[in-house]
Amino acid sequence: MPHPRWLDTLVVRTVRAIETADGPLDDAEALRRAATAVRGRDERLVARAWALAQPLGLPDEIARWRAALPWLLLGAAVGVALLAHTLIGLVTGQDRHINAVAALLAVLALPTLSLLLWLASLAWRQPPLGGGLSRWTLALAARLPGLRTPHGLRLLRSGLDALAQARLLPWVLGWANHMVWIVAFIGMLLGLLSAFAFRAYTLTWETTILEPAFFAQVVAGTGWLPARLGFPVPDAAAVMAAPVAPGAVPAGDPRPWAWWLLGCTLVYGLAPRLLAAAACWAVWRARQPRLNALDATDPYLRQLDARFDRWDAAIVTDAEHRPLPPTSATDVPATTAGTLALIGFELPEPADWPPATLSALADSATWQAQIAGTADERRSVLDRIAQTRPERVLLVCHGPSTPDRGTERFAREALAWGAQGGLLLRGNAPPQRWADWLQRSGLAPLRLFTDDAAAAAWAEGHDHG
Repeated sequence: MPHPRWLDTLVVRTVRAIETADGPLDDAEALRRAATAVRGRDERLVARAWALAQPLGLPDEIARWRAALPWLLLGAAVGVALLAHTLIGLVTGQDRHINAVAALLAVLALPTLSLLLWLASLAWRQPPLGGGLSRWTLALAARLPGLRTPHGLRLLRSGLDALAQARLLPWVLGWANHMVWIVAFIGMLLGLLSAFAFRAYTLTWETTILEPAFFAQVVAGTGWLPARLGFPVPDAAAVMAAPVAPGAVPAGDPRPWAWWLLGCTLVYGLAPRLLAAAACWAVWRARQPRLNALDATDPYLRQLDARFDRWDAAIVTDAEHRPLPPTSATDVPATTAGTLALIGFELPEPADWPPATLSALADSATWQAQIAGTADERRSVLDRIAQTRPERVLLVCHGPSTPDRGTERFAREALAWGAQGGLLLRGNAPPQRWADWLQRSGLAPLRLFTDDAAAAAWAEGHDHG
C-alpha cells in the first residue's frame, strides 16, 4: 500500500537519525532492492528507508503513535472542559455579584498573554529543533506510557525537526493552541449565556484607589468594537451608577453589562483565536509541500546518492545489445584447466549461500563468492577472474527476477576472459524468458540450467552437451 509522501520523508529522516546516533546499518540488501526496484533519487532513498524500517520496528512505532493520538486529543478535550468551567466559576462567582471589569480580566488575561507569546515566537528565530516548544513536547512524550521507546522518541524528534526546517513548527503547535482556546471560549460563551439567561446577576465595579472615570473609559474603550457589531454597552451614566454597597439593589438595567461582557469575550477572546487558527491553516497549506521534499544538500543523503550511482555505473546506458565480439585464438587469454569460479549474483537471500544443493560444488570450486551487485563488488569479482583465469564460471541468479543490463554487463565481462560460462536459475521461473534474453543480448555461449545437478555436472566437466 502506498504511503503518504510526508510519511515517506519522515521514515527517511528517522532512519537517518538512527544511523547518525548508532552507526550505519547493514543495508546491503536494502540498497540492492531499492536500486533494482525503482528509479529516481527520492524514490530510491524512500525504498531503502522503508526496507530498513521493517527490522527496526518503525511501522509499529508509527502505528503506536497513531493509536495514542485519539487519547491525547481526549485528554486535551477534558483539560479544555475543566478550563472553561474554572473560568466561568471565576466570572459568575457564588453570590451572583459580579465585578464586571475583574470578570473581563479573568476571561481575557491568560488567553491574551498566550496569544502575544505565540506572536512573539513567530518573530523569534527558531533553533534547528524549534527551541523550547520542541524540547517540552519531547519531555512530555518521554513520560507517556507506551511511548518511551528509543525509536519512538526519534520518530517524534524527526517529525519536529522536519516541521522546524520547513518553518512550520510554531504554526502547527500554534494551531493546536488556538483550537484549545477556541473550544474553551465557545464553552465560556455558552456557559455565560446560560447563566445570564436563567439567573439574575448584579454586574458592578468596585475600587479602593481608582477614580470612577477610569472604569467609564475602560467600558467605553472595550465596548467600542462590540457596539459596532450590535452588542449593547453601558453608557457613562450607567457606569457611574454601577457601584453599590453590598446587598443594595443596583440602579439601572444590568442587561447591557451582561451583553458587554459577552461581546468582549467574543470579540477579544474567540475572534482573534479564529483568525489565528485560520492563518496557521493557510501557512500549513502553503508550506506543507516542503515536508515532502528531501534535502539535496544533506551530506547523509548525498552519500547514499553516491552509493546508488556506483550501482548505476555498472549498468549499460544505451539500448544496443551487442553480441560478443569475434575473437581469434591469440585474443583469448589462457585459462587454468580444471578451475571453477562459483558466483551468486543478486540473490534475494544472500545469507543462504551457498545453497545446500550446491554445497559440495562450492567446496570443490577454486573459489566462490556471493555479491549483491554493487559496482565495487562486481569489479572485485571481475578482477579476481582476471587474476585466476578459471576455466569455467557458473553464475547463480534468481530466476523469478527480470534479467537486466547489469546482469548482461557482468556476464559479458566475465566471459571476455575466455572462460566457459554457465547460468543457473534458482527459484520457480520459466527459463524461456532467460533463454530469449541470452539470445537477444548475444550471450548464447552461456549454458542455461534450471537443475542444480545438471549445473554441477557441467561445472565438474562431466557434461559436454
